[in-house]
Amino acid sequence: MDSLPYLSLVSCTTFYLTIASGFSTAVKASGVDVKDHRAIFLGAGSAGVGVAKQLVEFFIKEGLTEDEARRKFWFVDSNVRLTPPI
Repeated sequence: MDSLPYLSLVSCTTFYLTIASGFSTAVKASGVDVKDHRAIFLGAGSAGVGVAKQLVEFFIKEGLTEDEARRKFWFVDSNVRLTPPI
């Protein structure tokens, strides 16, 4: 039982890194400047928010401020509302 939280943490971390890696590769392959990309997340649960946080870090490393990076992401909740940027 003690190993389950650790396995869950590793699984989530691997998931976030895989998504962030795929996104960064797609951004670079698109030829569109990173500052011109945006994303909408369907659902505002822990997985979507975790991925968005990883992508914010990617945008910061590409030269955006944290505020600029956060404004690139929007969430649609179960009531089909857009939430403010993270």
